[in-house]
Amino acid sequence: MYQEPKVHSPYRENKLGETLYDLVLEYKPEKIVEFGVLEGYSAISMAEALQALGRGHIKAYDIFDDVDISVPQKNFEIYGVADFVTMENRDFVDWALNPEDFDLMHLDISNTGDTIVMARNALENQLKKGAKIVFEGGTPERDQVEWMVKYQKTPICLVKGQINYEVIDPRFPGLSIINKP
Repeated sequence: MYQEPKVHSPYRENKLGETLYDLVLEYKPEKIVEFGVLEGYSAISMAEALQALGRGHIKAYDIFDDVDISVPQKNFEIYGVADFVTMENRDFVDWALNPEDFDLMHLDISNTGDTIVMARNALENQLKKGAKIVFEGGTPERDQVEWMVKYQKTPICLVKGQINYEVIDPRFPGLSIINKP
């Protein structure tokens, strides 16, 4: 049963953790890769689903510039999912040059249209094998956040036709999925 993590996350206001939990139950991934850990909200949500399934593991990566890595680790322990999550300090762009296999990816790294196109192209082989990429964003509202407009970042909605994603939860900031090449 899903237990909403009471940790800081932009996802928490609209309970997007439950969407991630349900996706894990639906797809039953053995290996999840997550980029963008913050305090662990999304990893906890997905790990709770793995715990319900009785199998699987999350490899959670972040550059941990603004967050002490001990914060999400402590949260994993509080929610009883520490055995389902391994964390590492790693940048997505570097990782994507030689990506590991995964069944499900959660990408939450200040996504832009350029980021999502790069991810889709770099991970085409995994997508062909049936892997799925879930990412933060993909809605018009999310494309209008202050930093996207200020720095004139490519809106994710502009690349929708190019990468064939589907918005699976439109509640801000939105969750979208790429599930085929």
